[in-house]
Amino acid sequence: MRERRRRQEDPDDARLGAWLPAPGTVVTVGGQQWSRTWVSRVEQREGNALVVVAPTRPRGEPVDAEPGTPIVLGWATDQGYLEAEGVLTGTSLDVVLTWEVDASKVRRRQRRRAFRLPVALPVAVVPSTDRPGPVAATEGAVQGQTLDVSEVGVRCLLPLAEAPEVGDRAELSVGIRDEPPLITTVEVVWRRRHDAEFEEFGLTFVDDDAERAERLRRFVFAEQLERRSVSARVYGIRREARD
Repeated sequence: MRERRRRQEDPDDARLGAWLPAPGTVVTVGGQQWSRTWVSRVEQREGNALVVVAPTRPRGEPVDAEPGTPIVLGWATDQGYLEAEGVLTGTSLDVVLTWEVDASKVRRRQRRRAFRLPVALPVAVVPSTDRPGPVAATEGAVQGQTLDVSEVGVRCLLPLAEAPEVGDRAELSVGIRDEPPLITTVEVVWRRRHDAEFEEFGLTFVDDDAERAERLRRFVFAEQLERRSVSARVYGIRREARD
């Protein structure tokens, strides 16, 4: 019975359509052919076919994509963070431009609700102040490095002698490549010894900042696509060398 339940809860072994996002679900849209991702919304779902709002660029123009373009959708569920791979089959214009996507595969990227990406980014932690909202990192901030990041928090290394205590709140600045630093308020939920000089920390975001969550979602999703693309290129080079 336990084995049967485990298979039913695995999207790789379940009916594909049952795992696709329902209408109204906010999804991240991307693909290996793009260097970034966009936030969209599912408008319709029928079988393995999805209709999503076409992503737009900052000035409002829709993203160019032809039928046959590979598409990757990502979204959070109670069962974890899921991704659907498919192709663009067409577009339609009513009130807004929409994309029609035929999904071919759904996979669970992580069992956590928010995907956790292993990545090393510079961080700075400063004591919380009485001022509302986050404050920028200043001189004297504790400098460290992330081990992984997600929409809900980060895991990082900080110097042992300067480390905050469990339950402390602090202002966190994360250096995201090619973007301004992400600055937010965090709480220390756990800490453990890493080595003689550093401790490992679990920091959770204490606010409900949709903009911050969106920035991290886009970064994490784009980084996954880039790594997948690099892996595919390396595999192709090795295969050609063997042949």
